[in-house]
Amino acid sequence: MRDLSILICDDEAELVEELAEFLAASGWRTHGCLAGANAERLLRDGLAPSCLMTDLRLGEFDGEALIRAVRRLPAALRPRVIAVMTGHVADQLRAADLGADLLYVKPIDPFAIAGDLHRLLGSAAEPAVSERRHD
Repeated sequence: MRDLSILICDDEAELVEELAEFLAASGWRTHGCLAGANAERLLRDGLAPSCLMTDLRLGEFDGEALIRAVRRLPAALRPRVIAVMTGHVADQLRAADLGADLLYVKPIDPFAIAGDLHRLLGSAAEPAVSERRHD
């Protein structure tokens, strides 16, 4: 089994914390960011999570810019799965155009997310570990 990790990027701190806590309890190594630029920096510095989950509307360096930056990373650093969360109907088309593997409309169902990630990536190798948030 593989050790699975996820980088969650959303400007709603409570959502990031709750989703990270839920996935950590399922064995995921979780990392959270409240800004796209911070997430991009972690990825560029070698974080290499199994999944990137991002909102598209994050302010100046938004989820679209983050996904485009991910696509430019060396293959070894790119997340295997890119998931988009959005609360805006118009963003659903943007997510498809960006080649997102998964799309979730807020409010999100963490059980659906866990199931989809398990289906795409398999199950985690380790018990739950603590989350880290990088503002």
